[in-house]
Amino acid sequence: MAEKALTAAVQEADVQGVSTRSVDDLVQAMGMTGISKSQVSRL
Repeated sequence: MAEKALTAAVQEADVQGVSTRSVDDLVQAMGMTGISKSQVSRL
């Protein structure tokens, strides 16, 4: 369930034009390891 929520948050951030660096910061703030540009693109 948490993975789906994270995926939805990353997808929404990408649609809204948030930079991949900011998405990485968001993921880290949620207590997870970082996310790469390619991972953001795949999601």
